[in-house]
Amino acid sequence: MLRSILHAYRPLYRALTGGIVATLFIVLVLQGLPFINRTELSAFDYQLSLRGARAIPQNVALVGVDAPSIADLSGGRYPVARKWIGQAINFLHGAGAKAIGLDFWYTSPSGYGPQDDAVLAQAIKNAGNVVLGGELGGADASNFLVSEATYTPPIDLLGRHAAAIGVTNVPVDPDGEVRSSLLLQQGPGGGSLGSRQYPNLPLSVASIALHQSPLAVARGLPTNMLINYVGPQNPGDASRQSFHVYQLESVAKGQDAPAIFKNKIVLIIPAALVTKDVLTTPFGPMYGGFVQANALNTILNRDPIVPVGDTANSLIALILGLLTALVASRFGILRSAGATLGVALGFVGLSFVLLDAFRVWMHIITPEIAIVVTFAAVMALRFSTEERQKRRTARIFGQYVKPEIVDILVNSPDEVAALAGTRREISILFVDIRGFTHMSERMEAEDVVEALDIYLEVLTASVLKFDGTINKYVGDEIVAIWNAPHHHNDHHLRTVRCGLDMVAHRDEINARLRAKGLPAINYGIGINSGDAIVGQMGSPFRKQYDVIGDTVNTGARLCSAAGGSEVMISEAVWEVVRNDVVVEETEPLRLKGKSQGLRTFLVLELGDGRKSILESNEEAVLVP
Repeated sequence: MLRSILHAYRPLYRALTGGIVATLFIVLVLQGLPFINRTELSAFDYQLSLRGARAIPQNVALVGVDAPSIADLSGGRYPVARKWIGQAINFLHGAGAKAIGLDFWYTSPSGYGPQDDAVLAQAIKNAGNVVLGGELGGADASNFLVSEATYTPPIDLLGRHAAAIGVTNVPVDPDGEVRSSLLLQQGPGGGSLGSRQYPNLPLSVASIALHQSPLAVARGLPTNMLINYVGPQNPGDASRQSFHVYQLESVAKGQDAPAIFKNKIVLIIPAALVTKDVLTTPFGPMYGGFVQANALNTILNRDPIVPVGDTANSLIALILGLLTALVASRFGILRSAGATLGVALGFVGLSFVLLDAFRVWMHIITPEIAIVVTFAAVMALRFSTEERQKRRTARIFGQYVKPEIVDILVNSPDEVAALAGTRREISILFVDIRGFTHMSERMEAEDVVEALDIYLEVLTASVLKFDGTINKYVGDEIVAIWNAPHHHNDHHLRTVRCGLDMVAHRDEINARLRAKGLPAINYGIGINSGDAIVGQMGSPFRKQYDVIGDTVNTGARLCSAAGGSEVMISEAVWEVVRNDVVVEETEPLRLKGKSQGLRTFLVLELGDGRKSILESNEEAVLVP
């Protein structure tokens, strides 16, 4: 008993083993590759872009040293004189700004002379809440060695009056984008320890505005904080800004209403392309001051984006890989593919929801790769084991062209017996184009093929619509059968309804032909029912699923006798469907070898009163 159970679940064990191996390969080998890391970052950017812009912050305002200000205040020379920054500080202080941050490096004296620095220094001193920028150099701020770093503060005249100094360095990801803000950065000057922590500019500004120490403000926030960007900002386009921005010129000259800046935190930033202070972010190019403003807003709202971490990402990929292996090993191929697709899409949807609603960022690419690779591995394993039993059927497949026959070959335990010739009652339909030979002689070969393609496409769809089987195409003739290989209790009526449906599509076919400059066609249909031999026939080298017998021959004669857009049925068919259709009996059909004529009937319409076929005949376009 136990042995039989283990044997039954052996495919599942193999699939799970393959899934575990594939997933571990993804997690342990591929996940750490630089290409995968860059792709994860790009996916993160795409998630942010789909989330879209958030509401413009109301407690942070930006004063931009934009192109018009540079042109008016310094005749196009950059940097502008520091006295204008001083005048802006005086105005903002008088307007009641809570804190003022300057995203500039004043690490050397002004090129406009000592008096220029003196004006700015006095403004900083009077305001008492101005934060200046310093610079950590020697290595990237996110990973440098302290022994290699240098710290350059503002010149003493300015620095000694500042409320705080924050370093303006920003960490850059391997793909060159700025996604995070390093709140506390290691630098020289720590006494015996050889290092100290320098708060960055956004943290220093928040510290002054909140009247707390930088460490207190940073408590609870990740040191390398993922910035929760407000939205895109197009440098040079004032209509696309993610913060309220005001011109330095208007602020320095007191042209803005003071109430605008009351109780606001204000950053004075470079905001012109000539400053070359443009960084790449998840929302595209952005002035460095906007990046600092986004980091400041994230600190104030205490809403950074939270990555789940490498361990959690690996565990998620492992779980999804195992789930995929389980799904792919328990169901058929199509159902497994559908379920796996559901798992993949469901995880992507979950990751978007977590980022949008809860600010949680999970890796997407690695888990999705784990899902795809695991599914492929399990499917390959299944094909090499479970599908081995069907290889013989695959060899026989080349002898057949009908989907119904392939279905029998694949699913029957004994395909030879299933397809052996048998006598059974069938309904058979013949349809061909009236005057096709004469028409084709007057047309180019390519046009003949194109016309046949349209005609065969539409009428084949009618056969499939009523679950018939295309037995063969013979030039312009279609032969279709019902009740073989599939069983139909109502095969007589199905065949008749198919014939009427074919006639109903005549105008559609001719419209398509006329659109291509091809002549219109008309066709006749013959239907018969009776016993016939149905099954596989042929040589050991090539076989065909076919139907033979007098029933077939009679059906072909009915088709030849039918006029354009006529559906002619035999007495055998009429006896079964007489209560379902309206017919008109025609002259008996004389058949070779038969002493009595065959009673035949033209089907006019279905018994439910649908449009008469006779009405349709009046509109028929016959081919000469």
